[in-house]
Amino acid sequence: MPRDPGSTYETSASTGDLHGAIGVPIYTADGRFLGTIKEVRDAYFKVDVAYAPDYWLSQDEVALHAGSQVVLYSNHDDIDARKHDEPGPGTTGDDSPAHQA
Repeated sequence: MPRDPGSTYETSASTGDLHGAIGVPIYTADGRFLGTIKEVRDAYFKVDVAYAPDYWLSQDEVALHAGSQVVLYSNHDDIDARKHDEPGPGTTGDDSPAHQA
């Protein structure tokens, strides 16, 4: 999993699956609020950002998913390099149960 050497979170209690985590707040390793989870497609999730364009991140960026929050491995200053305009390769674009089997 990608990690920044200066990251506060070196290990994860539970990264889990983000399906069903819509609306959960997302924080960087240095404690800054990014936004909330808007959508999940396969191994990517969309960050709902107030007053800025939304973007996608890989679930590999998740250091901790504690149910009420998601914490990333990356610090705030490193997020721009990890953003995607669309979910990455290998996504189906359909999160229905029929596609998750």
